[in-house]
Amino acid sequence: MVNHMGSLRGGHYTATVLSEDNTWYECDDDHVSKVKHQPFADDRTFSSRTVYLLTYRATESNMSLEMKQNKEDEVQTRDDNEKLNHQTEGEEDNTEENSNNKSEELKETNSKDPCERLDEEAKTEIEEQGEKPKDSCEQHLGEETETEKEELRVTPPQRRHHGLYNQGATCYLNSVLQVLFMTTEIHDRLNQQPDQELRQIITDLKRKTCRTENITKSLQIENVHEQRDAAECLQEILHHISPEASMVFQGQLMDTTKCSKDHIINEETNPFWTLPLSLKHTPDTTYSVESSFKRTFQPKTYTGDNMVYCNDCKQNTEATSRCEMVEAPQILIFLLKRFDFDYNTRSHFKLDCCVEVPCELQLKARKSYFICGFHLNGLSCF
Repeated sequence: MVNHMGSLRGGHYTATVLSEDNTWYECDDDHVSKVKHQPFADDRTFSSRTVYLLTYRATESNMSLEMKQNKEDEVQTRDDNEKLNHQTEGEEDNTEENSNNKSEELKETNSKDPCERLDEEAKTEIEEQGEKPKDSCEQHLGEETETEKEELRVTPPQRRHHGLYNQGATCYLNSVLQVLFMTTEIHDRLNQQPDQELRQIITDLKRKTCRTENITKSLQIENVHEQRDAAECLQEILHHISPEASMVFQGQLMDTTKCSKDHIINEETNPFWTLPLSLKHTPDTTYSVESSFKRTFQPKTYTGDNMVYCNDCKQNTEATSRCEMVEAPQILIFLLKRFDFDYNTRSHFKLDCCVEVPCELQLKARKSYFICGFHLNGLSCF
């Protein structure tokens, strides 16, 4: 998640990211710390007045997981049955072999001289009686040794997370880079020349606090003291890197408009990297990301003065438009439109409403998304 604190005239960006050990960290330029109150620890939602960009990672649907689990159970049951059959056959073979061995031993024993046989039995009995039982301390020696080893075993230190130095007002860049660093899906895709600077940042962040002069130069950011928008910065980076890497964030939206007689008036498919969600025109006191996401795909009807011309009907007609996500990205990013324009005052303003962020989102195609990061917002320049 990318977060923004402040107003249009000044602000600051931070990033809250989920690490590989399922721990949330707050990334504030060169300072990275574990979030004191872990989001979603006690509830499936998280409320914030500063969240700006939301990052969700696709995962298998519940149905897919159930089918996969059932298949694994069937395979395990089959393997267990085969193992049991082999074990039973082995026991039968061993029983038959032991029976034959005992018969041979009995024949051999009976063939011996009675006196010789008596001496051997007496010797065996003496040896059995003369065997000393193990001391109780000796019996537990191995266990105590293992316990001592367990106590002396050193737990490996938790992985340390590093930050990025602020060149002046580059917090917007630092927050985006931290989200990309935690998006491990793109790491192996950064293999081409345009990916060089981002790949170097990701490599360096694993071991130290990093400087960003090279990547700002690569992105042609000349004035590092000018505050910019994190969402625009993310778009610039995705434009700059190779298509193979940016494909992780790309989805496809199809907009279709049909008349009342079901004639297609317009149909177009467009790619997207971020999905904007408007914060205005919501009746809720607390804005719901999940509700707005669902409203994005609700049909819109055009009637009266808003009727649309249909080439097949040769006239203006009532129409319905629908938006459908025909291709879901591996990493889904929401842009909460906190910055808007007031046409009455002809000025920009920021919405500081509280936003309810869900831990999981479910698509109609039974594809689930789990949150993995957010930006706490900063200044946007228009």
